[in-house]
Amino acid sequence: MVEFCESFASIQGEGINAGIVCIFVRFAKCNMHCTKATVGFDCDTPYSFTGIEKPIEQVCEDVGKLCKENKCKHICITGGEPLLNQDAMIALINYLKNNKLAYYFEVETNGTILPNKKLTSVVNLWNVSPKKDFLEVVKNWDRNVSGQVFFKFVIESPEKLELLKDIKSHTHYWVGFMPEGYDRETSIKNSIWLVEECKKLNIRFCPRLQIILYGNKRAV
Repeated sequence: MVEFCESFASIQGEGINAGIVCIFVRFAKCNMHCTKATVGFDCDTPYSFTGIEKPIEQVCEDVGKLCKENKCKHICITGGEPLLNQDAMIALINYLKNNKLAYYFEVETNGTILPNKKLTSVVNLWNVSPKKDFLEVVKNWDRNVSGQVFFKFVIESPEKLELLKDIKSHTHYWVGFMPEGYDRETSIKNSIWLVEECKKLNIRFCPRLQIILYGNKRAV
């Protein structure tokens, strides 16, 4: 059994694959409960802290049907914190691979838990969004995880930007800065000043397309 939250078809709103049509698979539970007091901003999916217990076999079948219905082979596994469920993730990936289709697997994580070698061997991209202890997380992944890794950092203030302005020099993986904001107005407002800073630092600017397009709404 695994504690599961939801699965749905949409576009990837964040990271290096922003704009790509994909199937989101959201596991429940997280080892961090982000708030303004602890990390500078509130969690945007608090409903994922709890889910419904399901057999992983049912999750696999449901996701497989969703992929077939939407003719989509790009899978984004997210949470909560999906790396709390590494065995379930491997089971899901292996189930889809058995369909003999060229699936692409992307995982969104807060970076506090490292993937095991078996999982690393079957994931195409790690979308890592550290919420605190930034340098420690980056160095840990840089030393211990092989493959494609994209670090995306939520920037909610000039002070946070100053703290992270040299982060790119500590990793050989991709780095991007993303504006904080849970509504269109705030997201766009913060994007305007942040994109100018990204140009100065030569760091990729990452939009939050799901907020700009849909606002802070849960998929239905």
